[in-house]
Amino acid sequence: MMLAGTTEKPSEEWPVLSYKWTAEQIAWARGKNVGGCRPWNEVDTLLIPVNVGGGHWLMAKVGLTLRSIRLYDPVGQPVEYQVRNQQLACLRWFLPSMLNQICFYKKKRKGTNMNPDPFHMELVPPHNFPQQKTSGNCGALTLALIEHTVAKRKKLNWTDEQMPHMRLKMAVEVFSNSIVSV
Repeated sequence: MMLAGTTEKPSEEWPVLSYKWTAEQIAWARGKNVGGCRPWNEVDTLLIPVNVGGGHWLMAKVGLTLRSIRLYDPVGQPVEYQVRNQQLACLRWFLPSMLNQICFYKKKRKGTNMNPDPFHMELVPPHNFPQQKTSGNCGALTLALIEHTVAKRKKLNWTDEQMPHMRLKMAVEVFSNSIVSV
């Protein structure tokens, strides 16, 4: 596994340059999927809900041109960087591979070759966004954080008491295929 702050190349367990993405994954990054996302070469930032360990959600804000990943973890307690770094090492290594396969560097920065080095990753201090106080709210908080980031809203002061309303709002949006303001 990669340790925080190292620049060593991937080991045999991370065959990044030889990894072959599926046609569906490539189409998604190129903006040709059913979901309607824009091609990655037309944006500078991705907001990704990430599942860690099968039971916890956090938001990864990926700066494509900056080659950075900022993790917003609503866990409500400090998490060591090395723990998240080990859990999410695949993102650090596989994002450069995907960007190379969709010709991101050629389209975004003409003539720039792919840099196979991993993206820089950091945990955003937990006092900069709402934290969950009870178990089970990380997914709803992660989705709300993504929504607020996309809408460029500044006020991020949700509480656990608002979770039932937030969950209901999200269910209405999913089932009606619409967006409802918070």
